Amino acid sequence: MHYLARKVTAKMKEELIANGKEAQFGKIFHYKKIFLGKIGEDEYVTVEEFVDGSFVKYINNTGDVCGEKVELSDKAECLVHFTYELSQKEVMVLNIQGCGCSLFDTEIASNQTVSEDDSTYLFCTVNLSITAINNFIGKHTCNLYCQLFDLPELPQ
Repeated sequence: MHYLARKVTAKMKEELIANGKEAQFGKIFHYKKIFLGKIGEDEYVTVEEFVDGSFVKYINNTGDVCGEKVELSDKAECLVHFTYELSQKEVMVLNIQGCGCSLFDTEIASNQTVSEDDSTYLFCTVNLSITAINNFIGKHTCNLYCQLFDLPELPQ
């Protein structure tokens, strides 16, 4: 999930630069690298770089915007919307949280909850799937940041 979100934020930055809109957008969200280690036979650990600052949750895993509407929450909504369009409406990066523009511990909501191949959960059991996607779509109003990417309005 983290790697997918990291690739999406890198793609956002790439598009902003290619279209000459980086200055208009301002600071861009990013996910730092995480590392996987093995402890013993059946135990694993992930290690993330320390992120200094105050933790803020912008959007939770149900697709609801948290707290006050501020610039970073508008950018977080744009990130969710961008992900949905980039994936051809298959997934949304949710649980947007971190310190400033450094994000971590994301979740993915997908149109499918279970793999058709082997019946395993896609993106783990916290994937709130179409419920979270529809919740976000029903409440989202495109903002300046969505417009910079020419994202289409989502049906209400």
